Amino acid sequence: MKKWVSTLALGTIASAANAQSSVTLYGTVDDGLQYVSRSGAHDLFNTQNGALGSSKWGLTGAEDIGSGTKIIFKLEAGFDPNSGKATASGYEFNRQAYVGAEGAFGTAKLGRQYDLSYLEGVGRLAAPVRVAGGLGTHAGDIDDLFGTINFFNAASYITPDLGGFRVGGLYSLGGVAGAFSARQAFNIIGTFTRGPVSFAAGITRINNPATSVWGGAADPVANTAFANPLTNPISSGYASAHSVQIIDAAGSYKFGPMSFGLVATQVNYQNVVRTTTTPFSGTAIFRTGEVNANYFVTPSLNLGIAASFTRSDTAHYTQLDWGPKYLLSKRTLFYAVGAWQRASGTNSIGKRAVADISSLTASNTPNQVAVRVGIRHDF
Repeated sequence: MKKWVSTLALGTIASAANAQSSVTLYGTVDDGLQYVSRSGAHDLFNTQNGALGSSKWGLTGAEDIGSGTKIIFKLEAGFDPNSGKATASGYEFNRQAYVGAEGAFGTAKLGRQYDLSYLEGVGRLAAPVRVAGGLGTHAGDIDDLFGTINFFNAASYITPDLGGFRVGGLYSLGGVAGAFSARQAFNIIGTFTRGPVSFAAGITRINNPATSVWGGAADPVANTAFANPLTNPISSGYASAHSVQIIDAAGSYKFGPMSFGLVATQVNYQNVVRTTTTPFSGTAIFRTGEVNANYFVTPSLNLGIAASFTRSDTAHYTQLDWGPKYLLSKRTLFYAVGAWQRASGTNSIGKRAVADISSLTASNTPNQVAVRVGIRHDF
């Protein structure tokens, strides 16, 4: 009898807990056909995953613990639908893996995360999100406005809405014994949204980026061999920087079905050391300006266009992006996004600058065009 009562009590407790908790399986499959002029020395026609954001699947959940507070978690992994492979080997959940809490006090998270500038700040107002996905990133995605970087060992906090204002911060612990600042990173943002007006600004600083966020095997040492983790000639010559600092700001105004936006960023590669694969030393600075426009012709048909201009001390990159999208439903859409980039000057590895639209193989000429036509479905 006692055993039966105990079992019943445990079942009642479990049922009560389940009634206050939820776990959701979710994901995105995004795939299409791609044309690239001058992928290296030749044109390319292939299938390509993730024009508007990588295909992914994940688990997210929340438990209501009372007083308007919830314990939250998210586990998310990217994959390529064309091969079925994970987009990053060695990681069970290569995109996000965190636990936290949210309530009237705001939202706090602990674990592997994207920076807040991408999720909550300037990223929401820039061309990658508003117009052309990954192809719409600024030259080399140097300012990380499309979530190229994931932070390990990170703690973050963002306030609730305070009359339209929100402030947030993220700190990534380096985890190097005896060197507190090694491989650490921080990210601070502020946003304001009221009616048709939106503003956002942020600053991110990353120490030892070669190993902390770019996947390098070892930190660079001056005048020695260095296994460069970057291949993009726009910025790979600065991969031996001691730190990277990103400052960004954006504003947007919406009236009716149209919206216009302005974005400005500055990226400083600080204390770059000369190695066998990085011929530059000192500090390199990239400044980018962007204008974008978005128009809903109908509730189902959206047109977007953007132009960005990126300049370093030695090179200049001009890029035009476009991105018509047609919504079949709340979960499914067709798209035809594209980008054209032109380069001039001398790139980071001391050679003639060539076009290299983000995530593609660099052209062998100053120009490159890429177009992706595909379908995206959320579940």
